[in-house]
Amino acid sequence: MDRQSPRPDILVYDLGKVLVEFDWMIVVNRLAEKTGKTISDFQQLLTNPKLLLDYESGKLTTQQFFKRVQEMIGYEDTLDSFKQDFGDMFTENTQMTDLQKQIRSSGTPTFILSNTNEIAIDFIKKKFPFFGNFDGYIYSYVEMSMKPEEKIYRAIERISGKSGHQIAFIDDNQANVEGAKVLGWTAHQHTSYESTKDFFKSIGLL
Repeated sequence: MDRQSPRPDILVYDLGKVLVEFDWMIVVNRLAEKTGKTISDFQQLLTNPKLLLDYESGKLTTQQFFKRVQEMIGYEDTLDSFKQDFGDMFTENTQMTDLQKQIRSSGTPTFILSNTNEIAIDFIKKKFPFFGNFDGYIYSYVEMSMKPEEKIYRAIERISGKSGHQIAFIDDNQANVEGAKVLGWTAHQHTSYESTKDFFKSIGLL
């Protein structure tokens, strides 16, 4: 991290593995049980990188994604049931959300920038009150662009009116951190609460 960087005007958070933890095996086990397939069958079918990538990049609507899953694994319940089954895999990282609340309360606007999908966002919105405590949200499936593509970072600049060193950013994925640094953002790879808290202190947010 660069301790000479000026204090940023806004702080941008990745969502998964930063503010919330998630476990795909919860979904795999639940849907395998509902469809009568073995876990290995289910993993081979649904943990299809292209299918999820197409959904999270906005190439498939939720209805289209659901239909593909039905065809692949024989899921026979309703879309509403699938949303619950597919979305319920998150737990709040309360250390990180408490830290975000503290920083925003001190006057620094905070934003979310996430590679994600509509089902996940709808579920998190309903389940976790912390999620309403941000100044703006940018999602890959809405922007039809995924980190580390430049377009999705520019969407944050557009809605915030900030750019370059005015923006601090944390993400658990180093490639996404590098994508932000290319644009001059002050970026940090989140590996632990302690390391990220030290980063915030080093740039004057705490």
